[in-house]
Parts: sequence; C-alpha cells; structure tokens
Amino acid sequence: MFSLSWWVILGYTILTLSLLIAFDIYIRAKVGEGMIGHREFPKNLLWIRIVGLIGTWVVLLFIIGYLFYPGIIGITFPIGILRNSALEIVGILLIVVGWILMVIAMLQLGLSARVYLPGQKTRMITSGIYRFCRNPAYMGTHLSFLGIFLLLPSLVYLIGFCLFLVYQHFRILQEERFLRGTFGAEYEEYCQRVGRYLPGI
Repeated sequence: MFSLSWWVILGYTILTLSLLIAFDIYIRAKVGEGMIGHREFPKNLLWIRIVGLIGTWVVLLFIIGYLFYPGIIGITFPIGILRNSALEIVGILLIVVGWILMVIAMLQLGLSARVYLPGQKTRMITSGIYRFCRNPAYMGTHLSFLGIFLLLPSLVYLIGFCLFLVYQHFRILQEERFLRGTFGAEYEEYCQRVGRYLPGI
C-alpha cells in the first residue's frame, strides 16, 4: 500500500505536468510560440548551466524514481533525523502552497509565461501576486521541491535541489537583465518596490 507522501507527490507531478502542457498548448494557439523560450547564457558561465542541468535532472529523476520505486529513499543516503510526521505535514503544506502559488503566477502572466526568455514581445506584470514578489512562479516551484525534500529527506535529493536552486538564481538574474533592457526605468522602479523572492527583501 502506498503512503500519503507517495499520493501527494503523484498528485503534484500529474497536476504540474498537466498545467505546463495546457499552458504550452494555449500559448502556442494564441501567439505561435510555446512556453519554452530562447536561452541565452554567457559562455564564461557555462559551468553554472551544466551544474543546474545536473541538479534539475537529479531532482526530477529522483521524484520519478520514487513514484516507481518508493524504496529509492533507502539507497540514496536518507537523512533519518528529518523523518518524522511533523515535518511530513510541513512538507505536504509546502507542496500545496507552492503549487497554488505557481498556478496563480502563471495565470497572471498569461501569454507572457515562459520557461526561458520570450522570443516575442512581452509585457511587464506588476499587479496581483507580482505586487509582493517578482518571481512567484519560481518561488512556488522552490517551495514545492522543498516540501518534497521534507517528505523524502535524501542527501542525493538535497544535493540536486541545491544545485537546482543555484541555477534558478542565475536564470532569474538573466531574466532581470532582459527585463531591464526591455522596460528600462519602469522595471528598475518595480525592482525598488518589490523583492526578488520575498516581500520587502
């Protein structure tokens, strides 16, 4: 019999994949360009991209591996001190809150939603949830992945997650350069008012 953690992670995986596919289809139908935008990464920082891809694949393969073989936690250096019911509840809450945050952020982005930089003209969103955080979709993903770690406290997953976060930070900095170049003073003023990750920071 599968545990509550297994069902939560399965639900999160199915809902997230469904959301991304639906958004991609919608955006393609409206503007002819999918959610995967173009990538620009300085060649001298190629190592960050490599590290990030490693981290991303470790996290994704760990989650998929767990769904097919729940015993994977036992062979990937489990962190026993974090295995308790209180942290499992916190983990489930983080997954749910993170997913809701990501959905709201993507809905408010609408046709501007991209995984990488948009190839076409975009618009700057500063209302709704973007009044409190400049990157709520990223924050939602980070919270959900942190929640998964609390459900599956594995050293392998933790290393992958940390590498993933490093890469995500540099991607956000890249997007900020793009937005500064596109919107100029309007975006600078927005940055002064709204924190990159958390309100007031």
